[in-house]
Amino acid sequence: MANRYWVGGAGAVWNTTAGTKWATTSGGASGASVPTAADDVFFDANSLSNATSAGSIVCRSLNFTGYIKQFTFGNGVSLTIGDATAGASNVALKFASGMTVINSGATITLASTNGTQQTITSAGKTSPPLTINGAGSSYVLADVLSTSTFTLTSGAFDTGNYNMSLSSGLSSTGNATRTLTLGTSTVTIGVGSATPWTLSGTNLTTSLASSTISLTSGTISTFSGDGRTYGNLVISFYDQLSFDWALALTGANTFSSITATEFSTGSGLPTLVLPASTVTTVTGTFSMTGLSSGLIGLWSSSSGVRATLKCNSASKFLHDWINVKDIAFTGEAKQFATNSTDGGNNDNIRFNAVMPATQSLLGCGI
Repeated sequence: MANRYWVGGAGAVWNTTAGTKWATTSGGASGASVPTAADDVFFDANSLSNATSAGSIVCRSLNFTGYIKQFTFGNGVSLTIGDATAGASNVALKFASGMTVINSGATITLASTNGTQQTITSAGKTSPPLTINGAGSSYVLADVLSTSTFTLTSGAFDTGNYNMSLSSGLSSTGNATRTLTLGTSTVTIGVGSATPWTLSGTNLTTSLASSTISLTSGTISTFSGDGRTYGNLVISFYDQLSFDWALALTGANTFSSITATEFSTGSGLPTLVLPASTVTTVTGTFSMTGLSSGLIGLWSSSSGVRATLKCNSASKFLHDWINVKDIAFTGEAKQFATNSTDGGNNDNIRFNAVMPATQSLLGCGI
């Protein structure tokens, strides 16, 4: 176990020795060996050159505090951080606000097998795709995380109530012991991924009920919820295509609220699809709003087979410009849809009628 400080030199590539790039102290003499998985790596104010990584590289922790140059993750680079001990000062990965991060197609895996909680600091930088795969490990965000793909394979991850911004999605699958804690964070997932959210397998413990998951849908995609309890689900539909597409939910999930809104229209029908013969539960607000120039759909995943949407809030919900098909509404809340289309085989929703100012909330009937 040792420290390695970047001092640069000819070539400026992490895992080459020609010209010697590493020192054992900050700003010290070059000539130290390339970092191993047991070494804490520092790029600091005395690291006066840009750096590039290539191939497979390893370290115990990676800390860029004070670094103001450019670090380039080269194409195909695989960076593995962690061993059987915790990184220096319990830091796993720490970017610096003054540096420039270039990602040309790399991945980062946090692979410690130590149970001490270690921090991940982004400092406003976008990280390469990030995977946590360390049996018994524990990681927590120290600020907002921005990356394309986040994967929890093994170990524990806690957002620390900081938000996450993902351009592709979040997944945790398999049978390894895993813990995913979102706290009060908002996880924002961008448009274009076929699998923006995937939870499956065994030995997964989750704490999601106070969080918000915000999805931007403009393709055919699936939210694989694994029958878990979530906070708020916010769906923004951007219909710019000439064919129908959908965001499909799978699993008997429970949400604090679901809000689906269409913001632009093409000739297609953006649709929220619920799992057939399955109960999706909403304990709070349920709201869907389309456009006069194009409806938003709420359908079952199997034509002719109802999906059940159980709305437990003692409220009346008014939806606008929607198309509903094969949905059975249950629970205490009353459902009204204006400027909307009854696609058939629905229960306990009233179409194109004025929502009364007062009404009994007992039972499921309208």
